[in-house]
Amino acid sequence: MVLEESAGATSSGTALKWVTRLVLALGLVGLMASAFIYLPAVLAIEADLAARVLSAVFRVPSYAPFTLPYIAFVDDPTYVLQITPECSAVFLTAPFFAVAALFLLSRRFSPARILPALLLSVTIIVVINEVRIAFIGATLVWWGIDGYGWTHTVTGSLMSVGAIVGAVAMSYLVMKRRKQRASPEILSAP
Repeated sequence: MVLEESAGATSSGTALKWVTRLVLALGLVGLMASAFIYLPAVLAIEADLAARVLSAVFRVPSYAPFTLPYIAFVDDPTYVLQITPECSAVFLTAPFFAVAALFLLSRRFSPARILPALLLSVTIIVVINEVRIAFIGATLVWWGIDGYGWTHTVTGSLMSVGAIVGAVAMSYLVMKRRKQRASPEILSAP
């Protein structure tokens, strides 16, 4: 009788862990889908963040009009930088959300490793993407359309690739982190 109760408790504990993983995985997929569904709002948020980085880091006074995916330059109204879906971090982070959801379902890694790795990856990509957009905006003001062309095509692409590589590397390190085992102390006689 005691064996049956403990086996039942183990079975329900395993089922609860599976349901928790499934809910987390579906939550990640839902969050990713929401970002695509509400992409215009996400683009407006990204424009606002990039305008703040542009003003603070590159000292180019700018702002993003409320709920619009544009960056306007205060001192030079000649150009307006539009944030298009291709500029968005949503497309760069979506594969990380999908892989994290699959890892949750595979039970190979614990959620305590998957979720911090995902958070770190997404943070790296979003931060570098915002700096990329701000830098492109700065070069547009500094050097005109020629500066925009170079930075958008070459520098922007390199920064995006670097963000993805950095995010993958950091995710790998977080996911593969080994627990430090307490090694027995070796006492030596004096």
